[in-house]
Amino acid sequence: MTDFREKLLKAGLVTTEQAASAASAASTASTAQRKPAEGPRQQGRGDRRQAPQRRDDSPRIDPRETAALEREALRVGRSPEDRLQLAKDARDVARKGRLKPDGKGGIRWYFHSRTGELPWIELHNSVGDLVADGRAAIVEDPAGQSWAVAAETAGRLAELDSTWIRLWNPARG
Repeated sequence: MTDFREKLLKAGLVTTEQAASAASAASTASTAQRKPAEGPRQQGRGDRRQAPQRRDDSPRIDPRETAALEREALRVGRSPEDRLQLAKDARDVARKGRLKPDGKGGIRWYFHSRTGELPWIELHNSVGDLVADGRAAIVEDPAGQSWAVAAETAGRLAELDSTWIRLWNPARG
């Protein structure tokens, strides 16, 4: 490659700056190719010790959730600030509309996730009846957490960002 680069420089087809930037780009690309990709089996290997989590009442935003919200915001065709605000608004609406179960779960509801998987959520019988009747919906945030919300909340989420709604039959409600 060095000979070819030198020939292009001598012929005057590229400048020394262009040749230097191409050389640095080629070296980073070859380094990236040499590193093995971390697959699902390799994730989580290594040091299994984790720092103890602090317990406090202040709401903390998970960095993975923030990154997922930013990716979700980029998907929508608006300015970055507007997209991020829209994603945050959808998150706030979904969290405020979360249905509180009367007790422990009794019904497993399966739904299609954003990643195409088929996870389940355990709902109390009364909440499960609401979902079956279309008076409640199952939503999933970009980080993969899911919960049940009332139909009114699902309607607001549909206006903001319909990708949050994973299971809802408004025709029945």
